[in-house]
Amino acid sequence: MIKRLLALNIMLKFLDVYLTRIALGIGGREANPIADFLMQILGVDWALLLLFCWVVAIMTIIAQYYSKAVYVLGIIGILHGSVVLWNSYVIYRLLA
Repeated sequence: MIKRLLALNIMLKFLDVYLTRIALGIGGREANPIADFLMQILGVDWALLLLFCWVVAIMTIIAQYYSKAVYVLGIIGILHGSVVLWNSYVIYRLLA
């Protein structure tokens, strides 16, 4: 169960990064102030790669060492899913 939740979260994070890149490319802006700051310093692609690796590393540590990992990864999955839906909506609105 934990491995499946981790895999789902990694896929959702990948979709988040992918859709964020698309939205930024068509005139959207980053709503996360930390990500926005990193994008200004490192550039969009490097910042997104850094954030992706950081989040995946944190989720992997949670999955391996935290006794309540199922609950934490479930909540993270809901949050990532919400971000993916929001990014999809932003892209839709920018293209409409």
